[in-house]
Amino acid sequence: TQLVSKDTGKLNSVIDISMSSFEAITKKVQNIKDQSTDMYLKAENVKQINNINISTVTSLKYINKESSDKLNGVNISFKELYTDFMGIKNIVNVVNNISKRTHILSLNASIEAASAGKYGAGFSVVAREIRNLSEGIVEQMFKIQDIVNSVNNNMSKTEISLGEVNRVFNEQDNAINDTIGSYQKALCSTDDIVSSIGNIDLSIDALNNENSSVIKTLKEVNIICAEFTNSVGKISSVIENQYVETKNMDSLVKQLENLTNELRKNMNKFRIHQ
Repeated sequence: TQLVSKDTGKLNSVIDISMSSFEAITKKVQNIKDQSTDMYLKAENVKQINNINISTVTSLKYINKESSDKLNGVNISFKELYTDFMGIKNIVNVVNNISKRTHILSLNASIEAASAGKYGAGFSVVAREIRNLSEGIVEQMFKIQDIVNSVNNNMSKTEISLGEVNRVFNEQDNAINDTIGSYQKALCSTDDIVSSIGNIDLSIDALNNENSSVIKTLKEVNIICAEFTNSVGKISSVIENQYVETKNMDSLVKQLENLTNELRKNMNKFRIHQ
């Protein structure tokens, strides 16, 4: 019983150490859970930020598309304007040709008026006025031609600028699409992280429940061991009492045996002789 009591004490000590270890593990696991929860909240925050960024960039994409559509409209209007301008240029060329023919006609009229003498004097005045008008038209047409050439150069530069703006819009649209793709990948990664952290939290909760169950079981075992130790102590006390009683009984038996022997001797003294 002493050996059993000693072994039971060792078992109680081991159980206490195990309980302390499990409680320490539970605290560490709880600390990990707290950190995991913090990471989960941060990951959720990053997820929300990514959603906001995707929404913002998508809005920027729509704005960029609208601007690009308007730019295409400007390009179409510019081409129509260029067509109208070429029509004006053609009209200028026609007027120049008419002016040249009018000038030649006025020269011929002057020559004919000179040949007609005094009869062609009035016709000569008309021819001179037509020549002056033709020369004025030519002068104005030269100015218009300069303006047309200047407008043509400006339109060419504008066309080049529109092409550059269109190229920039296309590059910007590609950059926006790449940005949206990157944010979507980041969002998928964040979703995976959030899901993994959620699974970790569930595993930690399950581990905490198992640790709590083990600690509860160890406490119950500890109580049983304490009760068993107490029972062993009581049994040991009973056995010791029985041992003492047995020793006392052995002494009484020896005393009884001595008394019996003495009685036998005394009885032999009173034997009746025939």
